[in-house]
Amino acid sequence: MTYMSPPPSDRDPNQPLYGSQPGGQPPAYGTPPYPYPYPPVNYSNQPGYRPGCVTVYVVLLLFGLPFLLCAGIAFMFMRSNNMSQIYGNTYNCYESVQVSWGGATTKTYCGPLNEIYAEMLEDTYGTSIQVIGTVAVAMSVVQAFTAYGLWKMKKWGLTLYFVANGLGILLNLLFLAQGNCFALPGIATVAIVMAWFVRNRWRFV
Repeated sequence: MTYMSPPPSDRDPNQPLYGSQPGGQPPAYGTPPYPYPYPPVNYSNQPGYRPGCVTVYVVLLLFGLPFLLCAGIAFMFMRSNNMSQIYGNTYNCYESVQVSWGGATTKTYCGPLNEIYAEMLEDTYGTSIQVIGTVAVAMSVVQAFTAYGLWKMKKWGLTLYFVANGLGILLNLLFLAQGNCFALPGIATVAIVMAWFVRNRWRFV
């Protein structure tokens, strides 16, 4: 059997390949006499095949990866002298509106711009700016491996996705408990995407 020849079958070799007349048109699948013993394979329903929605998700992950990494590094050194020179050492005051379940409150931040931004982030996330930056850098590394694993449709990539986004949901729940109502849309979005991956986990090999 050559590379281009069809799979072997129990067809009578004295009969024409298609139909009852030599040179006849190929019949529809399932119409005898059919020269192939198996119907064509639908590869889009096979494990290891990457659907288009996964491709789009990986592209979005890779698109946001540089921003997350650069933001994490900037947060880690937000209170350094070099960052003060970048933002300028001028004294500024800003009034920020903080929205929570109890209503809206205002708080005034004064100082150099880098100190103001650092204090705003610390009030939002409830921890130091260095911890926020370290977590962002670590998440960018995990995100890079997750994107590669999902692109290759590997089970370990799916596991990384569940771990990273599961922790993300827990953090957003903590922010929600602290009164940060803006965490609710993020939780809903991650939950919908995670539900699709749970339902289609059989696709990963």
